Order: sequence, then structure tokens, then C-alpha cells
Amino acid sequence: MATLYDNYSGTAEPYNALTLDNANDWAGQSFTTTVPFSLSRIDIWIRKLSGDNVGTIIVALYAVDGSGHPTGVALASGTIDDSAISDSTYAWIPCTLSSAYNVSASTKYAIVVHGTALDASNVIIWSYDDNGSGASDFAGGDLEWSTNGGSSWSTTTTGDLLFRCYGNIAPSSDKTYSRALIAIGNHEFWYESSTSTLTELTAANADINTVNPLTAVEAYQKVFIANKTNLKVADFLNTKIATADVGANPPDFGTVLTGGSSGAEMIVDYITTLSSACTIYGKRITTATFSSGETVTGTDDDDNAISFATSAVETAPPHWYDWTAFGGDSSFGALPASAYLVALYRGRLVLAGHPDYPNMWYMSKIANPWKWIYEEDDRLTAVSGNNVKAGEVGDIIRALIPFGDDYFIFGCASSIHLLDGDPADNGSIDKLSGTTGIYSWTAWCKDAEENLYFFGRDGVYKMTGGRSKPVNISRTALPKLVLDWALDPSLHRVVLTYDAKRQGILITKTTLSDGTCVGYFYSLETEGFYPVTFQTQNGIFCAYDYNSDTPTDRALLFGCNDGYLRSFLDTAKDDDTGASDTAINSYFGMVEPITEDFDREGVLTSLTVEMAGGASGGDFSDSDGCSYEYHSADDSETALEDLKDGATAWGSGTLSGTGRKSRIRSRIRGAWLGLKFYNSTASETFGINKLFGIIKQVGRIK
Repeated sequence: MATLYDNYSGTAEPYNALTLDNANDWAGQSFTTTVPFSLSRIDIWIRKLSGDNVGTIIVALYAVDGSGHPTGVALASGTIDDSAISDSTYAWIPCTLSSAYNVSASTKYAIVVHGTALDASNVIIWSYDDNGSGASDFAGGDLEWSTNGGSSWSTTTTGDLLFRCYGNIAPSSDKTYSRALIAIGNHEFWYESSTSTLTELTAANADINTVNPLTAVEAYQKVFIANKTNLKVADFLNTKIATADVGANPPDFGTVLTGGSSGAEMIVDYITTLSSACTIYGKRITTATFSSGETVTGTDDDDNAISFATSAVETAPPHWYDWTAFGGDSSFGALPASAYLVALYRGRLVLAGHPDYPNMWYMSKIANPWKWIYEEDDRLTAVSGNNVKAGEVGDIIRALIPFGDDYFIFGCASSIHLLDGDPADNGSIDKLSGTTGIYSWTAWCKDAEENLYFFGRDGVYKMTGGRSKPVNISRTALPKLVLDWALDPSLHRVVLTYDAKRQGILITKTTLSDGTCVGYFYSLETEGFYPVTFQTQNGIFCAYDYNSDTPTDRALLFGCNDGYLRSFLDTAKDDDTGASDTAINSYFGMVEPITEDFDREGVLTSLTVEMAGGASGGDFSDSDGCSYEYHSADDSETALEDLKDGATAWGSGTLSGTGRKSRIRSRIRGAWLGLKFYNSTASETFGINKLFGIIKQVGRIK
């Protein structure tokens, strides 16, 4: 049942009458909401004259402009039929909106009433109350009037039209945050400024060098970037204020500052220097904003009085600045001069990849990315590999892999090390493997169960739960993988990514010079490796499974060779290659024994294929046809090589359309059967539901 919320029912009759006798006569009443609710019905106190037929009356809700006039298009609307309106007496006539509208609290809206069939002989009268003295008792809004169909409005402040708004309290959103995508490439930084829209943070342009290795991590509503000597911050949280002289007592981390004239307050997060001209970043905790020239005061942790004058109005985020210790001062320690690896662990920012100290790692103080000095008696202290018992790892660090707050993996050139616990609180580093390392910072991923996969010395490895000994999962299926790929870190980029939608791991190798990209999809369901090849424009340099707040934007994203972000699209039948699309060459093959007796040959007398879609339905109802070929051999390896190498087939043909196809009269003889189905035609795809055949066993293999 709808509840009465915002309304004005008048004070005492008699009321005045506002007459609408023209299709261009539009009457409105503005009001200010008291609570947020879902508006579903508006009642108005109206009548018509005896014998009139007013047709359909439209009741609509509008936003208002700065002058309080209705503006824009209707937010919601409904209609009242002539038969519902009395021609003898006023009454509350309900209008149910075609769809409910969630109004915000303390927000002004306008109710607008008009009719397309109104004229001098067919009028409606909407009562208004002026309290009998030309005054208004309703403080939430005013009577609005238009004689040109809402093109312009005038306001009457001495009376208010009678209305009632009904609805239900709209449930509050469970969303208390905003997730946004960031992308870095071509020396540029882009961020998702609104749903599905990327905007460049221009201050970052050319301030990073994407030719050099680069990693980034989100923490504390900021993005921290390690790009060798470029250590940077993209800040999406803080307000920025500036002063020409910060004074003798600069604010500390966490100090509350107050603007003397504006009353604005902020909690200090970071400052650029401890003296003279200074830029201060902090979380503003008031709706009031800092103004230029006002005196800002506060008290630091040592009860020192802080006072300085702002030199400009505040600046809203996002911001771009150098990542240094707090105030750029050595009393807060110092970040390494160079690093290309960054991660977040137990509230600490972790850095590694200094070219002169490749086995060193560094961690900030817990919950303070600006403090890097070691303090022996503080369990929250900043630490590094050379000042705690956990120690250095003794190998070149190539990947930083956190697992919540429990443990942390250092993926090295030829070994794997595990940090258990906190390094400043009796944490320890243990070697998990001394026989394999991780290829690079992009050559690892975790699945939904926190199992770690990485490309190592001789293939793809899995570490169950992230802390077990690494096991090679590609050696049996792809024994020559590393030899075939001939990997060279100076020439090739290897990327591993978990694909949540398709339940697998995508493993790709991209040639840096031209974007040539090959790889495998490892299915977690079948535990099989399936070869994939990408167009050179689509060569994968990085990948990310983006769990967007917007369901339609959730996708596995790829940073491609030509600078575009791309994703897999199930409905597309061609590859996007920029200005044009390119046909996908898709195929699958299978090798099976023709008979159950591996010492005897068989004859496949017929083969029947059921294509996806058609009367059988299936997931590929729009499946197109495909070509096929079949081979035979005395052993499985020869049959497989014939498929891969394009050897002359025993037989071939094409299948069109969907559903069950006519039998293929093959008469192929041998011990092993190789089948291949393929399609490389533009704008086509194919799927197969079933294969079944008739086999006759014959003589022994000679």
C-alpha cells in the first residue's frame, strides 16, 4: 500500500480556482521532498464544469531549474480520464504514474498538469489556497503557470495548488563505492570517468615512459605506479590546496585542517614539502570548500599550532604527482630510486625491481604509503630485505604476488620464495622452488580459488592455494612448448590471465617488435590446452579480467599491439582489427582409435554429424556450416601430425546449415582416425553437437 508523503491539502475552504481552458495552459506546483521515496501516485484536488468532456488529463513530475520553474522532460507521468473527474464537486483525483520514480531527499520537484483536449467549452479547475489573505502557508514550493505549453513559466508566490504524493520508501542502494577502470599506454594515463567512458588524466601525459617496464596497483583510492625512475600517484580521493608558505609547523599525516573563512575541513594525507611553498592533499570532510586567501589552521600530533594562507581555491580530484616520502623529507625515509614492480600486502605498498639491487624488496609502513623509514620498535614500521630477519631472497625478483594478508610470493628469475606473515612481526621467507622461476611480471595469474598459475622454466606451472610446491601442468600435453616458443625476454611478452567467464587460463606470447601473438587456452574443466592465434593488431601486451559495476562492461580486457583495449565478444563472428574486421580461422581436431583393439585396423563405413542449432537447439543456434577432412594412420602421433601439417586427406567435404547432416560414406581404413572441422569464412561461425559413426573391424595392423 502506498503511503502519503509530501503534500499540501490546504488550510481551510473556500479555495481559489485555477482554470485551465486551453491546450497550452499548463499549471504546476513545486514542492521540496522531505525523505527519499519511490513516487508512484499523485492526487490533485480538481473538478470540471457541468457537461464538459476534458478528454485525457496528463499529470507529470519534472525537475526544476535555478528559478524553481519546471525544466527538461518529464521524469515520470500518468493520465486521468475524463470519466474520473466530477462536474459537480471538487475531489481528490488519483493519478497512478506509468512507472514509479525515486525522488531524492531535500530536493525540489514540480507537479505539472495539462490536457490536450482543453478549450473554452471543456475546462478543468485545480484549486489553490491563498489562506484568504493573499499569503501562502506552504513553504516547500510555489504555484507555476505557463500559457505556451511549458516553454516558459511564471511563479505565483501567494498561493499553492493542492496535491498529495504517495509512494513507498525506496530501498537504499547496496553500492557504497565506485569501481573504475584505468589504462596506461603510449605514455598516457586514462581512467573511467563515467560508465564505459575513458578520460585522459592529461597531467600524466609524457610523465611516464611506457617503453620501460611498468606496473600499477590500486590502494587507498589511489593508483601507485612503478615505472623505473618514474614513481607516480594518480589520486582519486583527495582535495588539493596550496600555500606560498606552509609556515614553521607543517601539518602531519592525519592532521585536521580548518579553513578560517570557509569552515572547510580536511584530513591531511600527503604534502609535497615541509617548508615554503607547499601543496597539500587530503580528504575533505565537509561540504564547504576551501577558498583562496583564507587562513587555514590546525594542531599536529605534538600540539604545535599550524597556520598558513591558501594561495588558490581548492582543486578536486583526480590529481597526478610524484610518489615520495611525506613532505619529500628524509626523516620519513625514502623510496628506492628505481623500481618497476609494485604490489599491496597487509596494508603496505611493496616495491622491487631496482636495477642495481634486483634481489631487494621494500615495504612502506602499514596504512601509510608515504613513510619508508625503519623504526625498530614499531610493528607497523616500513621494512626492506636488508633490515629485518625475513631477509633478502637472493635472486632477481621478477613478480610480486600477494595472497590477502596471509602470505606473499616473490617470483624470481630461477626460484620461488614465500613470505609468511608480516616481515616486521616475526614473518619468515622460505624457498618453495629452486628449479624454476617466473618469466616476468605479466606471466602469472590466480583463478577464483586462489590457485597460482605462472610461466616458468619449462612450461606452465600451478601452485595449489599459492603456497604449495609448483607443479608443471603443460609438460605432458605440450612437452616442446618452451622449445617451440624459443622465448627471449628482450623480444617476447608472455601474459597469463584468468578468464572467469570461460573458466580457463589464457597463455599468450607476443613478439614485441610486430605484435605476432600465439598462445593456448587452458581449460580448468577439461584440463586441456587449446591453441589460439591472434591478429598482429591484437597482439596481447597485458590483460585484466574487469569485474565492472556495470554488468554489460564485465569482460576480460586486453591491451593490444595497436593501442586499443579489446575483449572477447561472443556475438562477434570476426576479429576487430581497427579500421576493418578480419575473418576468424577456427577449427578443432580429434584423434581416436578406429577400433577398441589397438592391434587391429577398422573401417569407418559412415560418419554422421549433427551441427549445432536447428531443431536440436543448443548454444549455437546461429551456427553456420564448416568444412571437414579425415585422415587415417597406424599410430596416433602420425594421425595428429597429418591434421596439423595439412597432409593430403583421405576424404573431405563441406557441411552447411544446422541440425543433423546426411551420412558421410567414408570407407576409411586404419588403426587411428583423425578428424578436422574448420571455417575461415568472414562473418561465420560453427558448432557441432554430436559425431557418430559405423565401424567395422578388419585385419591386423601390418
